[in-house]
Amino acid sequence: MRNNSGLTPINYCFDSKDNNLPRILKHAAYLRELDRKFQSKLPLALRGLCSIANIRENLLVVICYSQLEASKVRMHSRVILQIIQQDFKITAKKLKIIIESS
Repeated sequence: MRNNSGLTPINYCFDSKDNNLPRILKHAAYLRELDRKFQSKLPLALRGLCSIANIRENLLVVICYSQLEASKVRMHSRVILQIIQQDFKITAKKLKIIIESS
């Protein structure tokens, strides 16, 4: 179940009979480990500027913490996608950058 924003309400995750919460936790652990390995493969100039937020279909979603970091990541998007495709065998073809506002 998704709402108009495209996000699944947290109550649905807790109340569902489908055991969504363990699946979500497993996916989060996978993304955390993938991001740890991903950071070590990035060029030095990009390390720590973004974190993997999600991977779905052919889309890699990363989070940056400022516009400046997002611009650097955007400039190197081809390199980032090549790393994901070659080193991790993930078929992401697009990169979506989310800027986390504080």
